[in-house]
Amino acid sequence: MHRQTKAQGFWGWVVLGLCALAVAVGAFQASRSKPVQDPQVIETPQVIEGQSAEAQEQGDAEEVSVPVTIPVLPEEQEIPVTSTEPEPPAEPVIAAAPQIIVPPLEGETVAAFSADALQYNDTLADWRTHEGLDIAAAEGTEICAACAGTVESVTVNDLLGNTVVLDHGDGRKTVYASLAPEPAVKAGDRVQAGEVIGAVGNSSLSETALGPHLHFAVLQDEEPIDPRDFLKS
Repeated sequence: MHRQTKAQGFWGWVVLGLCALAVAVGAFQASRSKPVQDPQVIETPQVIEGQSAEAQEQGDAEEVSVPVTIPVLPEEQEIPVTSTEPEPPAEPVIAAAPQIIVPPLEGETVAAFSADALQYNDTLADWRTHEGLDIAAAEGTEICAACAGTVESVTVNDLLGNTVVLDHGDGRKTVYASLAPEPAVKAGDRVQAGEVIGAVGNSSLSETALGPHLHFAVLQDEEPIDPRDFLKS
């Protein structure tokens, strides 16, 4: 009885050992049939944008369509044509010519300007003011315009004789009296400084005692001023 019990225990251990061996062999075979994946390498399925994961798993056999965006070209625009022709030059600004003043006659002063003080007049034998400058010269000597201007009048004055008045357009006028008959200009003529307007005479009835001469006067806004100051300006 005791021996039979030992025999049964012995064979029990044998059976258990065979079972354990069979399990070990099966595990070994299973490990060889399945490739071992490197734990550091992780396969990431490639998914194309716009394609589902299921379509990707179907492999390369199925054609994958990728949407393509076609750029829209801008509409053609007309380019303005710029003229290459040069612009016409602006009208040049012409500077005003300087006002030239010249002596109307070269000669000796025989009667000075005296608008505020009386002086003796040999012809009239009295004392009176003298609103001009008397310059003696030979009869017929040319007299010129002292400054550019327009002939305002050509007259015969009762006291000053043959007289020419020039308007210079700036409030100033020049008076040329005691001229010879028939002055060289007429009313409305435009003259330049130095242009001949007449000749020396002795037609001034209030100054005949002085002989042939030019009575030269200057007016500023119709008021007499010293001709010597005008000629120096």
